[in-house]
Parts: sequence; C-alpha cells; structure tokens
Amino acid sequence: MCPTWRNAWIGALAAVAAGGLAQTSHADDFFRGKTVKIVIGSGPAGSYDNFGRLAARHFGRFVPGSPTFVVQNMPGAGSIQTANYIYNIGPKDGTALGLMSPSTTVIQTFPGARYEAAQFRWIGRINSNTNVTFVRADAGVQTIEDARKNVVKIGSTAPASPLSFQTRIINHVAGTKFQLITGYPDAAASLLAIERGEVMGGTTAWNTLKTARPQWLETGFVKIILQYGLTKNSELPNVQLAGEIVSDPAARAILDVFMNASDIGYALMAAPETPQDRVDVLRAAFSAMTRDGEFKTDAERIESNLATLDGASLEELVRRTSVISDEVRAAASRSLTSD
Repeated sequence: MCPTWRNAWIGALAAVAAGGLAQTSHADDFFRGKTVKIVIGSGPAGSYDNFGRLAARHFGRFVPGSPTFVVQNMPGAGSIQTANYIYNIGPKDGTALGLMSPSTTVIQTFPGARYEAAQFRWIGRINSNTNVTFVRADAGVQTIEDARKNVVKIGSTAPASPLSFQTRIINHVAGTKFQLITGYPDAAASLLAIERGEVMGGTTAWNTLKTARPQWLETGFVKIILQYGLTKNSELPNVQLAGEIVSDPAARAILDVFMNASDIGYALMAAPETPQDRVDVLRAAFSAMTRDGEFKTDAERIESNLATLDGASLEELVRRTSVISDEVRAAASRSLTSD
C-alpha cells in the first residue's frame, strides 16, 4: 500500500474511532442536568409502586451525569394507560421510563391498548413476579376444591388488570366459582375491602401481600390457596401452582399465555424510538445499580426480593413470549369474557 493510501486509510480509521468516542461521550453527557421520570402503572403502595420508587432512589447514582429521578403514578386500565403513555405520548429520548403490569404481552391485545410490548426498549427487571389468590380464614372456602363448590367474593382493580383476568381464567379452565368484584382503584383499596369484609379474598402480588399486610399471614387471617407462575416461588413451596390444578393440555396452553408475567416481572422500559446509545447507557447503569450494596440493603428494608435480569435478555424474553398462536389466543380471549 502506497504511503498516500496508507495515510488516508489510517485517517479514516481514526475518524471512525473518534466518531464512536464522540457518540459515546454524547450519550454519557445527555443525562447531565436532566430529570428522568419513572411512570408507574398503579397507585401509591403495592409492589409496582415499591419497586418504581426503589429504582428512583438509586438509579441516578449510576447514570453518567447523575440525573434526578422522580416518580409519577399513572393508574388506569390495568397499566394500559402507562403503556400507552410511554409508547405514544411521553418523551422518546430516555427521560421517561415505565414500570407497568408484568402481563404486558397479554394486555396489549385488550381494548384501548395502543402499544406493542416487543417494541419497547427494555432496560431491566428488578424482580420476578408471583401473584397469589388468597381468602380470609372465615370465607368458607379454604382450598381450590372448596372454590369449585362454593362462591366466594374476590376483590380486584380494573377488569384489564392481571389480578382480574387471572381469576377469570381460573374460573374458566379449572371450574372455580370466584365472584370477581372489580373497580377498586389500587391494591391498597382492595386490601382494605378485604379487611372490612366487603369481599372475602383477593388476587394480588405475593410481594404486596407480605409487605402491606404481614400481620395477616402471621395471624392466619388469610390463607393463600393458589399461586400464578411458570415455577413455584421459593417462599411458597406448599401452595399449588395454577398449572397444577388442570390436566387438560388445552387448558394448560391457555394458562401458559398468562403465566409468563412471572418471568417478565417488575421491569423498566423506554419508548421504542429511544436512541440505542442512551438505551445502552441506561442498561449499563441499571445493571450497576442492581449489583450495588446500598440498593440491595434498601430492597431488604422494604422486604422486597430481587431477581434481576439485564435489559437485552429481558427484551428477548418479551419478544419470545409475545408469540402466541391464533388458536390459543382465541381460546384465551373466550376465557376472559366468560363468567
């Protein structure tokens, strides 16, 4: 190679390298002086809120430029309002993150949903999610077999909430007679309704139940009779999985559509248009945060387990679980509309 061409080639490589460094530097510097909003798809209290605020307290320490993180609660339609906001309305530059229902791949098919879960830029998962159905000790129903014979009122939030549709699905595929009472604005209100005796049980996140009402578990005021997930929560080894109470393969296929929420869990996502370099910065900061001792201690303080997952792996998980056959999707849809 002649000197002239060699010098030109070296110069071109240097320019590319400089460009890459400039791009990285720009992404690192973007968040300096900015405020990043974490929009939570539920009201105050409960697992969504706990994990969103946990992240907000620590995330800024690991993002270059140390931006300020704030929280905004946006309950509505089982997190559809939050998902629609992040996908369609909020900033597309990485300064708005959402934390919504773990059942994101299912509720994107519901009326009013205007998003595609696989198109979000997933930043990372703070914890996996296990929902549980529980009843008061004086409910007259203490097992799934009891629930197949007797009606018991179960309180919930929006009809589109996973806490509502998981109950409907179980009624349809397992023959239980849970009478779903919806309309409570958030998990805190539904728990208060149980306390007052307006309803005799509920379906909620295990983490919400054990942190918001630990005395119920200590005194035996309630009994957990079912858990939802692909595998059992290690803290609930003696509670039946939803998949264990049905034997029909078609019923199991329907349940599997709704059980992947356990793996997606409580996770942060950004708008699809968020530039890749900023996604990379946020993912790296998220991973650093979840390894941090102060963050882990804070999670222990609010009695929250951590089962973290990096953003790239989470994004692949969401894409994979978004693929549902038309036949199973139709059967699941029929389950949701049958009472």
